[in-house]
Amino acid sequence: MTTPTPGGGGDGGEYAARALDSLSTGITIVDADGTTVVANGAWRTFLDETDIDPAVTRSAANYVRTLRADAVSLDDVADPTTPLDLTLTLPYQESADARSHRLRLSPFVYDGEVFASLSVAEEARDRLPATPLKTGAVDAAPVGITISDYTRPDNPLIYANAAFERITGYDVLETLGRNCRFLQSDATDEAAVREFRDAMAANESATVELRNERADGEAFWNAVTIAPPP
Repeated sequence: MTTPTPGGGGDGGEYAARALDSLSTGITIVDADGTTVVANGAWRTFLDETDIDPAVTRSAANYVRTLRADAVSLDDVADPTTPLDLTLTLPYQESADARSHRLRLSPFVYDGEVFASLSVAEEARDRLPATPLKTGAVDAAPVGITISDYTRPDNPLIYANAAFERITGYDVLETLGRNCRFLQSDATDEAAVREFRDAMAANESATVELRNERADGEAFWNAVTIAPPP
């Protein structure tokens, strides 16, 4: 696999690398394995200032693999309609305050391979004050809550709260960018899954019980309520 470098080799590559590092917006490039290929200074500062594991790149890798598996061609992967906004609520190292951040994930193709650029959105870069009460209530809710983006390929998850992590055993960085079917197992009832999908396709609310599987392989019954946007 050829690794992309900003601007290619030679003086042009050095010029592009310096330009990338001078940006105030944090940017990193990730491959389908979750390996960081390039990261500018603002991205490294973001990782240092927030209580976030650099493994946030796993979310990018999840999305890249999903896109590559579902795409008819590499041109489909690079479609400009596929950028994804991920939502993370992160505490800062210097205080107990938590701030809500949007990370923008944009796939692209280089030398026949799929990569993703992951950038810190405006409100994260400008470090807005603490998470609003409504969002904080969702973060702290005792039931698992996720939000998916049905306008994107394969309906990827863009948010998961702490209760979802506790119930399923999957941390948020392992869930973002993936379709929620990763919780299913061979024991999951196909009829219930069809009911779930039919409700989503019809943009209707529904509650179904699914026999899902936690990260450690333990089976559990999951009462899933779908609430489509108005």
